[in-house]
Amino acid sequence: MAKPGLKHIITASIISICLPITSYGAGYQMRYQSAETMGTGFASDVTGAKTASGFFNNPSIIAFMNEGKHFSAEFTTLIPSGSFEGETSYSANGADGSASGFGETSLLPSLYYGQKVADKIFVTATITVPWATNSDYGNDWIGRYQATKTYLATYNFTPAVTYAMNEKLAISGGVQIQYATGELGRVVDTGALSGNPALAGNADSSATFDGDNLGFGAAFSAIYKYSDALRLGFQYRSQIKHNLKGNQTVRGLNANANAVLANPAIINGGLGDGQAVEAEITIPDNLTLGASYLLNESLDLHASLSWTGWSSFDALTVNNTDTDTSSSSILEWKNTYFLATGADYYLNEKMVLRGGLSYETGAPPDDRRTPRGVDDDRLGLNIGASYNMSETLAFHGAFTQLVFLDKPSIDLPDPAPPSPASVTGEYSTSASLIRIAVTSKF
Repeated sequence: MAKPGLKHIITASIISICLPITSYGAGYQMRYQSAETMGTGFASDVTGAKTASGFFNNPSIIAFMNEGKHFSAEFTTLIPSGSFEGETSYSANGADGSASGFGETSLLPSLYYGQKVADKIFVTATITVPWATNSDYGNDWIGRYQATKTYLATYNFTPAVTYAMNEKLAISGGVQIQYATGELGRVVDTGALSGNPALAGNADSSATFDGDNLGFGAAFSAIYKYSDALRLGFQYRSQIKHNLKGNQTVRGLNANANAVLANPAIINGGLGDGQAVEAEITIPDNLTLGASYLLNESLDLHASLSWTGWSSFDALTVNNTDTDTSSSSILEWKNTYFLATGADYYLNEKMVLRGGLSYETGAPPDDRRTPRGVDDDRLGLNIGASYNMSETLAFHGAFTQLVFLDKPSIDLPDPAPPSPASVTGEYSTSASLIRIAVTSKF
């Protein structure tokens, strides 16, 4: 017979797979939405784009572009690199204290379109992946009871309307329609849950949650041409709340685990294959301010400051609706700041060269960092270029190297009793990003 409270212990064991997740932006933010502005370290995000690729960051720029229909198709390739060295207090774990290759290469597409529809009125539409992450440690690493697979992708469609107030000021407003899908996995020590000490660490099961949701938010932006040389801009994107709904998949990794999983008390406690699970996730709001100054006909200078409200991500509540059990994880993430400076250099009528430097703070506090959130302060080194094939067709490329200023560490307690599976250690991480784009006006 199950012990008192076992139902909630089992539920916590499975649903705590939904711990915070991260990418190679603060939290799990993907800033890489424009090859044109990526080359300047994103310093030109809200003021410096000259093509449709800038519509995600500030659709108001269309009011000061040449008339016509503007289009851009882009791809970002994220290539992470990381290793982990650590130890566990759980002698039954028996896993190697090192891990590498857990970050998986990701391909992130984007599409942009905009045109004038009436006097002083413009419409734009963007399809992007602004929040995403992808990692897989496998079922044998030292922290398998905390995390194995983490995948999140948000597909954001933002239609917006821009109004040109006058020759200097344009404002825009839009709606964010965002589809989120995620897969989160970990290993559960079902041997320890069985109550038989001999099975502890020897009857593991894999538990994976798949869920999705459609959420909505708002977006506002503006650009002000103080003079022919100086442009000022801003963008604000609201929070989007998601309640990811799906089912969990539970599989025993050996015969002992399969026998434990057949126990009705284990199933009723929240560790049943196919049970319905919901996870609440809040995409934070974001504010960006920027300025660009055309120093001369060859050199355009940019700077930007961005704030992301990660403090709203203070806790995560997950519910197993089939067994009416739930669990909350205290996160206490911090608001983050992103500062960038960069420049466009117009080499000739066809070629533009770019460079930029960025600094970004990390979201999770040191004592809340998890294998799903290997996030800390970082520098971004950026270069890029554009080549104008004609007056209507251009190609763009950019490269970013992200460097963490410290080695992120974790100090994790047991994810769910009774197995004392605490893990401590530190990461060595970096990431490279390549973005390419083709833009046209017709």
